[in-house]
Amino acid sequence: MKRKLATVATLASLFIAGVSVAPTMAFQAAESTDAAVAEIDPAVMELGGTLYADNCAACHGENGDAERKFAGSQSLKHVVLIASQVIHGGEFMPKFDFLTDEEVAALGTYIRNSWGNTLGPVTAEEIAVYR
Repeated sequence: MKRKLATVATLASLFIAGVSVAPTMAFQAAESTDAAVAEIDPAVMELGGTLYADNCAACHGENGDAERKFAGSQSLKHVVLIASQVIHGGEFMPKFDFLTDEEVAALGTYIRNSWGNTLGPVTAEEIAVYR
C-alpha cells in the first residue's frame, strides 16, 4: 500500500510539472478517439467548466495556460494523475477532497477536452478507484 501511494505521489508531482509519464507504468493512458470525444455529455462539460472556474482558474488560468498549464498537456491522458491531484492535492496544490467522484470526473472531462485537448471523458467509476 505504501508503495502504491508513493507511486501515485510521484506521478502526481510529474503531472504538476507537466511531464508526460510513460504508459508502461502501473496504468495505461486513455487513448483519445473522435468517437469518445463526440460522446461527451454537454452537461458534464458545463459542470466541469463551472468547477474549473470556481476552483482551478485562479492558478491554472482561465484558458488552462498559466504556469501549471493544461493546454496541450500530455499528462492529462492519465486519469490517475487527475484524480490524485484533485482529491489528494500536491506540493503546491490544495486538495479538493470535498468534490464528489462525479464532480472530479466532470472537472477531468473538462480539462481533457478544452483548449485544444481531445482526450475523451472521465467517469466517476474511474475516479472512485483513486479515492
